[in-house]
Amino acid sequence: MENSSSIKRINRKHLTDDIWYEIFLRLTLDSIFKFRCVSKLWFSILSNPSFLNKWYKLNIASLPWGFVHEVPLPEDSYNRKLRCEFPDLHSRYVSHHGFSFRFLHEVVDNNMCILSSSNGLVLCSLVRQESYYACNPLTQKCVLLPPPPRNNIYQFLAASMYNDPTHTRVVTGFMCNSECFLEPTSYKGVRIPKFEAPTKEFKVEMFSSDVGEWNVYHVSRPLTATWKLGNSDNFVTYNGVFYWFQKRNYKILAVSVNRNNTNHECRLINMPELEMNGDEINWLSESLGESEGLICLARFKKLEERLSVWVLDGNHWYMLHDDIILHDQLAELESQLIDGSGWKDFINDIEVVGFSPVDKNVVILSCRKYVWAYNTKTRVFEQLCHHSFPRSLRHFDHHVRALAFYF
Repeated sequence: MENSSSIKRINRKHLTDDIWYEIFLRLTLDSIFKFRCVSKLWFSILSNPSFLNKWYKLNIASLPWGFVHEVPLPEDSYNRKLRCEFPDLHSRYVSHHGFSFRFLHEVVDNNMCILSSSNGLVLCSLVRQESYYACNPLTQKCVLLPPPPRNNIYQFLAASMYNDPTHTRVVTGFMCNSECFLEPTSYKGVRIPKFEAPTKEFKVEMFSSDVGEWNVYHVSRPLTATWKLGNSDNFVTYNGVFYWFQKRNYKILAVSVNRNNTNHECRLINMPELEMNGDEINWLSESLGESEGLICLARFKKLEERLSVWVLDGNHWYMLHDDIILHDQLAELESQLIDGSGWKDFINDIEVVGFSPVDKNVVILSCRKYVWAYNTKTRVFEQLCHHSFPRSLRHFDHHVRALAFYF
């Protein structure tokens, strides 16, 4: 009678590619990287875009994810550095594989800005957005995009002279395919140069990696759409639509950038109803984000210490979580801080900054140098671990404050 080891050898030898395929779908992301090195056959299966796309759909909830935001330097509160935060569950993966932009120093010496992310790729640029790089921090690779169209020279000079985001002359988005999320190969960069209110149209500049060049499209402007870029505006590009949360207008400008023709749709989306009086608006924090393939909005009323979450369906919002009272949890968090701030300062400094990209029930909140993931279903806070980036890497200006991504 054959011993068990010989039986195992026979079983492994006679496993078909289809069986291996089903086994590999159950692997963790960390194991996929390891098993790619076992043989040419395994490398072929584990690198196949069809396999990776199916694995991605089955395992999206368990994908490692992180969150980048700015924190003031201890020695200089006017200057900031980037910090990457991640759940403790993913700390081993992050420490083993790393998530770094240090490789960019070999490409360019100037300060780099992180603008946007999509399916594992990150769009970076030089400070004045004269050059763009599509980067994969996991594989330590980047591609320099062709120069974007040059706009009016006076706009360019104004953008160079001012650090105030209200003088910024372009807003930027980024999206890439999810067919091969470990090494995405198809992506688009989107730019909207500043437009004046009287015009009936505005320009959308789009780079497609499939054609390797920038193209300019004209978009009909809704009558009430204006260019008002605020300090805390945030941008989301998903499923062929660029969403710009204009907080000074208190509307979302949504531009379709998915079709390669001149008939690009543009619309304004109203925000969920808000009843506040006088100065109460100054005690409000809101953030737009993408999670589980959905456009989500989180709103924190600081005076009432209540958190609400909505999901966008077409042009309308439906309530996901309504007025969750956070007083007890926040009081516990405040008691753990050692910076000496009082309760009022603590509440005033809390900001809603995004969502977990893999769970729409997890809202990211920050207070100065602290960042928490709050699960609206379990009512549990988790303080995120952090990993600092080099100081030469920073967000563009000060209105892009936070960025969630997959590792």
